[in-house]
This record gives sequence, C-alpha cells and structure tokens, in this order.
Amino acid sequence: MPLIGGAHRDNFPLDKTLDENGDGTGNRSAIGNYSLISPGIFFIQPPPNEIYVINTIIITILDNGTQNYNDYGSIGGGLSNGILVDISDDTGIVRDLTSGLPLINNFRLTVSSSEYRAVNYDGGIDAFQGIWNLNINQAPIKLYGDQGTRLNVTCRDNLSTLVGHQFTVLGYV
Repeated sequence: MPLIGGAHRDNFPLDKTLDENGDGTGNRSAIGNYSLISPGIFFIQPPPNEIYVINTIIITILDNGTQNYNDYGSIGGGLSNGILVDISDDTGIVRDLTSGLPLINNFRLTVSSSEYRAVNYDGGIDAFQGIWNLNINQAPIKLYGDQGTRLNVTCRDNLSTLVGHQFTVLGYV
C-alpha cells in the first residue's frame, strides 16, 4: 500500500539513562560531590536527523539508610541547592520542568512526580523512585537533534554518600 504525504518510519523504543556526554557513552552514575560552581550535568540529546519523544522520566535513588521525606535519599535534611530538570538548546533553558523549585528532598520529588515508589531490600539498600509520567497531565517532550534540544538534570550538592543515583527516560525514537 503506498504511503501518501511522506516517508513511513516505525517508532523504536527509547530507554536510556542520562549521562555526562548526552549520547549514552559517558558516566551515568550521579554520585559525586557537586556544587553551584561545579555542577554535575547529566543529559540526553538526539543526534542530528533524530527526534526523541520522551513519555517518562525516572529519578532513582539507591541508599542504605532510612529515607525520610525531608531527606534526599538518606542525606539528612535534604539538599541545600537541589537538582534541576530542564529542556534547553544552544540559547539556554527552553522549559524548566521543576518550575523554579529544585528537587531538594524526597517529599519534593514525590509531589513533582506523577508516581513514586519506595522499595526496601533485604540487603539494606533501599530504592526510591520519582516517576514523571508525562502522558498524564502534559504532552510528551520532544527533543530535536537538528535543533540541539536536550533534557538536562543538574546536580548541585554533595551526593557522594548515596549508593546509587541515576536518571532514565522512556519513550520512542
């Protein structure tokens, strides 16, 4: 059957962990001692001629201490500067996904998410996930490789005591 109006292309699943290079080749672990002066930036950016459609953003914290709502993971009292999530291009921030309220504690992560999970493991390491299902109350995020758009997560605090910390996106190409 001929296609009318342009070429047909199947969608391919997108399941990627953000990294420091933006293409899947860099460091994916967001455990480190970051600051306002020296932030840790984890991002995803499609190559030229590609478009990524992101339906879900998952922030995962693994820690071996008690994770209370006013902590970040088990970092007591939460974060001073917080974590920012945004979409940017070469001109700067296009859309602030944290609405000017950085993720400073587990509570802020849960209220900004459409779903959250807290899982206790026998080995003493607990997992806490904030899941942003973008299909619930907004349109999916589209990143255009030709336009240099990217999804950034910027860490600005000491996160070196966490056991694991990463950012994952789901969607399609």
